[in-house]
Amino acid sequence: MYSSKLICCIFLVISFIYYCSSQEDKYNEELYIRPLSTGHTYFNLLFTTVVSPDILKPNIIHHYHLFPKVIADVVRSNGVSEFHVSLTQGLWRYDHWGIPIVGAPPGAEIWAWFKPNEQQDVTSRWKSFVHELGGLLCASLNFLDSNVSTSSPNYSFRPQSILPISQTSYQDNSFLRYAVLPREIVCTENLTPWKKLLPCVAGGSNHKGLAGLLDNAPKLYNSVYHSLRMDLRQICTNTECTSTQLELSMALAIVVDTTSSKPDHNGFVLNFISSL
Repeated sequence: MYSSKLICCIFLVISFIYYCSSQEDKYNEELYIRPLSTGHTYFNLLFTTVVSPDILKPNIIHHYHLFPKVIADVVRSNGVSEFHVSLTQGLWRYDHWGIPIVGAPPGAEIWAWFKPNEQQDVTSRWKSFVHELGGLLCASLNFLDSNVSTSSPNYSFRPQSILPISQTSYQDNSFLRYAVLPREIVCTENLTPWKKLLPCVAGGSNHKGLAGLLDNAPKLYNSVYHSLRMDLRQICTNTECTSTQLELSMALAIVVDTTSSKPDHNGFVLNFISSL
């Protein structure tokens, strides 16, 4: 109970921002904390990397300062324009907790828009993409390559890239693939490779910045709700949208029971906050 009172008394919302840049690359970290009406505490960590879209051009040698090279390779080889993937354990209680920053269903969810005019058809590229991304995140996304589990919605899951092209042929749903695995189990085997995609790493597995808060994975996964996300899209650099940048957002949302009398729960929250 002490940690719950501490949270409610000291703050309602805390946001910590870490920013660094290297040449044209930009990297930003944010932490959002919100006490919930049920006595739980909602944490959302967001890691955003913005780079030039030239990093996806083939036959060019690139220097990867902040953007993960493996993501660039997977996106480039499969002609992906944007993608969104989440790995979630537990249910978000909308009636008691309100609206999350980004909602996600239980299990694994992924949807992607593919570039037109590619030599390979979209179905082949989708199968290759989910296999490679599943191997990267240690998830069973390879089960999403069948027609039974995959669809191309007509009206939902519109492109989130902020581009003039989004208003034209890019919204043809034949370039969209959506799939979900509601029974996918999410655990530390998913968090470990996900963390390795973050740029702030020093001395092997020791992370700097907010990523260092994720090193205690066992206690992290004792939370009542946790959700890993990864989103890639293009954004405009100005109001006229004469040029664009590539934005990779990686987020972790967790809900911790701060009403519990278990030392692990309260100790985790206090250590989490004191590490800021």
